[in-house]
Amino acid sequence: MADHTRSPKPHGKNDTMSKPYEMEKPSVITLVQVIMWIQVALLAIAVCSLGALMDQAANAGLSDALGILLVVYVLYAILLVVLVLNIGNGRKWARITTIVLECLAIAGLLLNSGAQGAWAVVIGIIVAAILLGSLASRDAAEWCSR
Repeated sequence: MADHTRSPKPHGKNDTMSKPYEMEKPSVITLVQVIMWIQVALLAIAVCSLGALMDQAANAGLSDALGILLVVYVLYAILLVVLVLNIGNGRKWARITTIVLECLAIAGLLLNSGAQGAWAVVIGIIVAAILLGSLASRDAAEWCSR
């Protein structure tokens, strides 16, 4: 007689008879999520700070530039929230997008290092490097390709 048992498939989308593949979330993914939530919190603080400066910026004729920066920060924070949630769910596109964004962040920090304090640049590069190393790890790759 033929064996009709099925092994679980990675996603189990089309197979209602099998259980979805379950894997414990690696600690490196938890680290990535914590760091990204900290980035979101720092962006929220920056948005609030910029919002508080809008009156002063209007008096100095900088309200348009500050408004654009405010919108960019809000959109970036929304993007980070979407990415952190989807990395936690093991989405490959979210991992790749985050890797690209962190590479761009390092490039931006290096290009604008004269406009920012040295510590801000160093800390930003360290955080981006930790995220890149974590997302490039075997555990992260396996988590996001299941």
